[in-house]
Amino acid sequence: MAHYSPLGDVETEAACVQLTQDEQVFAAMGPLLTNLTCFTDVNETIFINAFGVSQEEFDRSKAVAVGPGALPARNTAISVQLLIDAGVLDGPVAVHAAADTEGERNLYVDALVAAGVDVVSETASTDVGDDVAAAEAEMQAFAQRWQADGAEVVVSVGVGAGLSVVSGIFRSPYRPRLVVTNSSALDPELYRDLGYTTDALEGAYALGSIGFEDLARAGDPGVLSCIERFEEASGEVVNIDPEGDEPVNLNTTIWACQAVEIFTQIATAAGPDLTNDSFRAAAEAGLSLEVTANSSASIEAGKFDIGDSAPILLAYDAAADDFLPVD
Repeated sequence: MAHYSPLGDVETEAACVQLTQDEQVFAAMGPLLTNLTCFTDVNETIFINAFGVSQEEFDRSKAVAVGPGALPARNTAISVQLLIDAGVLDGPVAVHAAADTEGERNLYVDALVAAGVDVVSETASTDVGDDVAAAEAEMQAFAQRWQADGAEVVVSVGVGAGLSVVSGIFRSPYRPRLVVTNSSALDPELYRDLGYTTDALEGAYALGSIGFEDLARAGDPGVLSCIERFEEASGEVVNIDPEGDEPVNLNTTIWACQAVEIFTQIATAAGPDLTNDSFRAAAEAGLSLEVTANSSASIEAGKFDIGDSAPILLAYDAAADDFLPVD
C-alpha cells in the first residue's frame, strides 16, 4: 500500500517506484491523474485507474491500463446515439460550444456527422469576461446565423453553453430545440435571475447522470453492497451525506469497489496461471463486466475504457420548472 496525493507528480512517482520496484506488486489500483505510465509502461505493471485513462496512456502502456469510463470520443458517440434514438435530433442541427470547449464541440460534430445527422452550423463563444452586453450581442449574432442556416436543433456543448444559447434567442421569435450536453448549470431560476425568460426552454433536452450519492439514497443494491463490504473490512463508516467534520469518503469507497471488481473479473477469466500476458489475453478476448454504479460495462481488444452506460435523458418540464428524466 502507498499513500499519495493523486494530484502530485512527485508523490505519485514515489508511489509508483515503491510499489513496482520495492514491493514488486503484480498489479496496482487507485486514483491517478499523473504518472500512470510509470506503472504501465516504464515498470510494466497492470494499473486499474479510478480516474480514467487517456488514449495516449492506453497506447503507451505495455501492461494493461484500465479506465472506468468511456473515452471522450466514445462517450460522445454513445450520447449522440441516445439522442437519435429518442428523436431529439430530428432536423438540421447547429452545434455551439462554450468558450475554450471547441475540442469537445468537434467531438460532437464528428459523432453527429458519423451518425448521419445534418450539421448545418458550428459556433463557439469567445471569452468576453464580465461584459454581459458583449456576450449577449455575440450570442444574438450566432442565433441569427443558426436561423439563417436552417438549424431546427441547437446542441450546446460545455458548462454554461445552454444559458448562452438562451441569451441569444430569448428576444427573438426563433425557437430551435435546445439540447444541453452538460447539465451542471441547468437552473431555470438562474435564467430568470439573469433576466431571461424560460420559454426558450420549452421542448429542451439535457444529458444528465446519477451521482454516487443519488444511487446510495435510492438504495442501489450494488452501491449499498459496496458500502457494506468496505465498512466491514475497514471498520470505517461511509458517509453518504457527511456533516461537520465527518470524512467525505463515498466516492473513494465506490472507486475502490470498482477497481477491485474490474481486476477480479479479468484475473478470474485469465485463470490460475496469472501473468501480464494472460491478463491481457483475457481482457482482449472480451468480457462483460459487473461493476458497481455502472449499468453496462465491458472490455475487449482495443477497448480498455470499460464504461458503456448511456447518460440520462432529461426534458424540461414547465410545470415542475425543472429538467426531469424522460421515461
